[in-house]
Amino acid sequence: MRNSLMDISDKFFVARRGIIQDLSNTY
Repeated sequence: MRNSLMDISDKFFVARRGIIQDLSNTY
């Protein structure tokens, strides 16, 4: 269970980083 939570958190972190990168590329 803990491993799944870490996996979800990791994916969320990566997605958030991707969004921030997209915003940086826009400006």
